[in-house]
Amino acid sequence: PPTSGGIVAVSLVLISGSPALGTALALLKGPWILMLVLLHVGGLALWFGLSGRDWRDLLTGGGIRSRTVLFAAGALGGVAFGGLHTWMGPTGTGPLWKPEITASTVLHALVFALTVGVVYNAVPEEITLRRTLFLPIHERFGATAAVLMTTASFTALHLPTWLTSDTSLKGYAWQILHKVLFGLLAGWSVVRLRSVFFALGLHVSGNALGLFIGQLQSENLPDFEISWLNAAILLTGAAVAASLILLLGRRGKQPSALSP
Repeated sequence: PPTSGGIVAVSLVLISGSPALGTALALLKGPWILMLVLLHVGGLALWFGLSGRDWRDLLTGGGIRSRTVLFAAGALGGVAFGGLHTWMGPTGTGPLWKPEITASTVLHALVFALTVGVVYNAVPEEITLRRTLFLPIHERFGATAAVLMTTASFTALHLPTWLTSDTSLKGYAWQILHKVLFGLLAGWSVVRLRSVFFALGLHVSGNALGLFIGQLQSENLPDFEISWLNAAILLTGAAVAASLILLLGRRGKQPSALSP
């Protein structure tokens, strides 16, 4: 059945109100993390409450490829998009490792990457932005609106982190370019591949690699900032991910299976 106006309204409130709340709290030096509680809990409440869907529907969607293939391809794209720029470092000239890397250092980096990068960030963000909130907006306003709205929300959700990290103007520019490119790729993959699993693999792989490599690099590195070289590295990774989406999407037209 078509999505009701109430469900769409709640989706729009969550997708715009959560980053707005987080930004306001960050500026006031308050607990801006509450925006994530509002976003993720609200998204699940919308899915199971107003929409009346169940757990089996949450990660299904009848994609044009198997979930395993889509996740693996997305993870490969994440190596190029998420791992490449971290490997090249903030200067874009290559990694600068810590003076001494021990087994304990590697283990700590791995645990940090999996807990913060995957469990805390990648998985809930993809389920919420590219599934529970993406679906009603896609059904009511179309694919382009869903991709653009979720991309804008995804980018804005990171603003409180930047505001509390003394990010420079060039740092803001780099972060915005990175998040916008990722949001467009992830949203487009959901539309073209009719599944959230490519986006999930892209996010999981990119976050895990980025944080793991970042933890092993020198603590005296400058912050990532926009430059022609860094922009070129990001665009190269985005082109690889986009090529994978195009390749996986080459199949005869089928009825949309975004809805469970």
